This record gives sequence, structure tokens and C-alpha cells, in this order.
Amino acid sequence: MKIIFSKQALKFLSLQDAKTAKRIIDAIENNLSEKPFKGDIKVLKGREELRLRVGNIRVIFTVKGNEVHILTIGYRGDVYK
Repeated sequence: MKIIFSKQALKFLSLQDAKTAKRIIDAIENNLSEKPFKGDIKVLKGREELRLRVGNIRVIFTVKGNEVHILTIGYRGDVYK
């Protein structure tokens, strides 16, 4: 599957230290690269998006055909607003 990052997601990754950014990217590649998805992935209530949990960080994404669109990456308390 092709993974496409939004501007916000890329900005969040660029602001993280190298260790944290690598951990997030590894989690995305390992869990979202092929269906069925692996890891801690849930559908958000009342929304069409899904989320991947990486410690205190959440990755919000959608699936369109053979593409995964990473919409938002952020800390647990802020990402859902």
C-alpha cells in the first residue's frame, strides 16, 4: 500500500527528535503497509477515520483504495480536537 503524508503530519514529524520520529515512521510502515492492518488500530466513533496508537502519540488516517492517507499526527490529548 502507498502511504501519503499530509503537511501537518510531516511538520509534526520534523519537530520531533530523531528517535521519536523513527519510532512513529517504523510503526506506520510496520502496521499500515499491508491489509489486514496490524497493531493497535481502531475506528474513531462518529468519524470515518482510523487511528494508530504509538505510545502517547496518535496517527489519524483514512484508507482510499490502495492508499493510506495520514491526516494528522499528534499527542493523545490534542489530536482529536
